[in-house]
Amino acid sequence: LTPPTRRRASPRPPLDGRATMQGGWKGGGFQQAQAGGWAGYSQPPAMQPPAMQPPAMQPPQAPAAAAGPPQALTVSGCQHATIGSIVHGDFVMHSQNHGKPVYKKNTQVKGFDVMMYFWDERDGPVFCGWWFGPQVGGDQVWAFHPDKAMSPPSKGWKVPCNGPVDPNFLVVATGQGAAQAAPSSIPAPPPQQQQWQQQQMAQQQQQQQ
Repeated sequence: LTPPTRRRASPRPPLDGRATMQGGWKGGGFQQAQAGGWAGYSQPPAMQPPAMQPPAMQPPQAPAAAAGPPQALTVSGCQHATIGSIVHGDFVMHSQNHGKPVYKKNTQVKGFDVMMYFWDERDGPVFCGWWFGPQVGGDQVWAFHPDKAMSPPSKGWKVPCNGPVDPNFLVVATGQGAAQAAPSSIPAPPPQQQQWQQQQMAQQQQQQQ
């Protein structure tokens, strides 16, 4: 009887740490490519740092409105012809009375000053409010408003002071504090945005090199 023959196993790839998959199987083994370890795996690409996300942009903050009452006022529109001819015109801040500003017309009328002032409740609540008259706290007055605001109200004035509300009588602020000024330029970005921009520029320079 002929003894059974043993089938030879397929040749194994050399395990000398110098083989590679480059070119596939050739001659029962791997083609030698690099020394110092298995090079059977393609060399990984260069690691790129993760792209940085820019910080959330904050909308520019509007500048704070000018503090305090306006420095100048303009009075117009009065149904009472006589009083209108007296109080019409431009007023500027002159002094203070009872914790609020006093305004004085820039021209006199028949030798008299025209003042706009506030009077508190020291003489009773019925006298508290804003007044037009030739002097602060005088007996002669032309118009009245019971508002207690820091600045003279624009509408709702009684003309004359003991009459009905004149819907045409208007006091408009024209000086500092009348309206919020528009920003002259766009404010600088926040520090986080500046730092992100600098890092992005540095990465671009490194890639160019």
